[in-house]
Amino acid sequence: MGPNFNIYDTITLVQVVRNLKVSQQFLLKKFFPNIIESDTEKVAIDVDIGRRRMAPFCSPLVKGKLVESRRYQTNEFTPAYIKDVRVPDLRKPIRRQIGERIGGEFTPMQRRDINMVFEIEDQIDVLNRRLEWMAAQALLTGTITVVGEGFPTTVIDFQRDPSLTIALSGADKWPLTVADGATNNKPTQDIESWQLQILKMSGAQATDLVFTTKSWQAFRLDSTIHDTAITFPNQNPFGNAVDPGPKVMTG
Repeated sequence: MGPNFNIYDTITLVQVVRNLKVSQQFLLKKFFPNIIESDTEKVAIDVDIGRRRMAPFCSPLVKGKLVESRRYQTNEFTPAYIKDVRVPDLRKPIRRQIGERIGGEFTPMQRRDINMVFEIEDQIDVLNRRLEWMAAQALLTGTITVVGEGFPTTVIDFQRDPSLTIALSGADKWPLTVADGATNNKPTQDIESWQLQILKMSGAQATDLVFTTKSWQAFRLDSTIHDTAITFPNQNPFGNAVDPGPKVMTG
């Protein structure tokens, strides 16, 4: 229900409550810093298809063994456009803007400019949120599915091995409660197994772990982490120390 003011009442605007659910680009900046902009219709990526091979042995009296050259492939993609169109409200220049004194203090031209800045900032916010969503999809599934009006549904497949996309369910989930005296090493065992799998499948080394709030709560209950890195971190001041306190970020 909107406020009802009497023309004989006095009122003062004392505070503006800003939206704290602003877009963040943590994943994008952390894991995808090399953003390349192009003015062509299509973009292409050359992929070096590396294989683990060793040079063959042979006798010095025979000719060398023919070795196939390493192959590469070119993947191309026609990106969809982002078109955020706003319909201007012609009443806003004559109506009070957010943060403006009750009763108004700006001219219509000033209100128009304020509203334009507000809309542009919101456009940047939703664009950043879309980019962050793309980064999250690439990390979670190894693919990005592009769906839009008038654009054919397209799946960008980074060809990550299916065994590296893991979803825990049922009894495989990390426990959120551990009974007194019980031992829980499932999170650390899973993480060690996963990083070895990454090394074997791709040759890459995992360097960062990103937790949701719920998975972080389960990770803290791991006996190895709780006993060595949280409860007694001073016994090893050179490493293996985990700060169990929450780090609250906007977004």
